[in-house]
Amino acid sequence: MLVTVHAKRGKDGMKAAGILPFFTGIAVRDAWKPYGTFGNVAGHALCGAHVLRELIAVTETGVGLDRAWAQQAIDALLALDQAAEAARAGGQAAIGPEILAEHEDWYRKASATGIALNAGRHGKLRIKISGCMRSMTGAEEFCAIRFYLGTAARHGITGLDALIRAFQGNPWIPETG
Repeated sequence: MLVTVHAKRGKDGMKAAGILPFFTGIAVRDAWKPYGTFGNVAGHALCGAHVLRELIAVTETGVGLDRAWAQQAIDALLALDQAAEAARAGGQAAIGPEILAEHEDWYRKASATGIALNAGRHGKLRIKISGCMRSMTGAEEFCAIRFYLGTAARHGITGLDALIRAFQGNPWIPETG
């Protein structure tokens, strides 16, 4: 995970970060429109955590059938996540095809229902972003901390442990090869 900051939000900032202009794989991302402007990527996929967050919002704010299809989609995604975890724990490289097909079908049916019920509705945009930065220095410090915690987590170090070590003057630093 790379966290950067730039004076301009959007494509200019992403270009300056130096990853997406040269990325040729499948970009797993949120639904923010500027990501879609990079035509060099092989494809775009929505991040599962972002999909779940949006579905949970539908179950909390929707009514009637909207809550039902959103909950069905949540259940299908969580079942797929559990199946993937079970496959990894069992030393398998993938979910069994029958389990994958069952939950994928469950998710697709829920999605189709949601699309049919909501055709023509405009998506709600979040105007205010919590935790916004008031200065470039603050944004740079946020990025550094976020990058440090993300890297530590990938090495099995909890965020709290990494922060405690940093504040004690003994920051966690990954071993080099």
